[in-house]
Amino acid sequence: ESPITGARYSTVEYYVEVFVPIIDPDMEIPYLYDAQFEASYRNIDNSIAGEAEAWTVGFQLSPIEGLQFRGNMTESLRAPSLDELFSPITTSFQSADDPCDDRNINDRPNFLAICIAEGVRTDTNGDGMADGTFRSNVQNATARGRAGGNPNLSNETSEAFTIGVVWEPSYVENLIIKADYIDIRIADLIQSFDAFVSCRGQGG
Repeated sequence: ESPITGARYSTVEYYVEVFVPIIDPDMEIPYLYDAQFEASYRNIDNSIAGEAEAWTVGFQLSPIEGLQFRGNMTESLRAPSLDELFSPITTSFQSADDPCDDRNINDRPNFLAICIAEGVRTDTNGDGMADGTFRSNVQNATARGRAGGNPNLSNETSEAFTIGVVWEPSYVENLIIKADYIDIRIADLIQSFDAFVSCRGQGG
């Protein structure tokens, strides 16, 4: 096991946000009751993860009173924490259901193909049946592993897109109907894996 060591990082950030009312109800423009634009930007300089940027742009548009369309696009990030970077390395013993084991190889159609690609199993006849037998040492016993921080981690990043509508009919008191579509995609996800997740990652 590695010794517990002190760790630190510093961060310098700059942030700006704007909100622009484009159309106001007092303008009395037909079918353009209200319109707003907003945007924000953040520059982050982390002493460990490096420099990065995050931003968002969005709008709100009401063609008539009581009906609003809205949406935004965002690029964001999360820097690795001190625990994720510098947590001491420890030894662990775990068991798991190995997808390449004979008892699991047929659980999913893609298990055999992936186990062949990893060099764990073979199918010389090409009939979709694994050659020989394979009993994983983590199936009924434990395997030795290590867990701890990784000082080489980079920022976790994400892209998000949302669009929606809000309807507040004047003829029904206190009724508000909202519908939103949200799409979030994360890259360079920072996550720890135990033996079970690692085996399932290999086998799909």
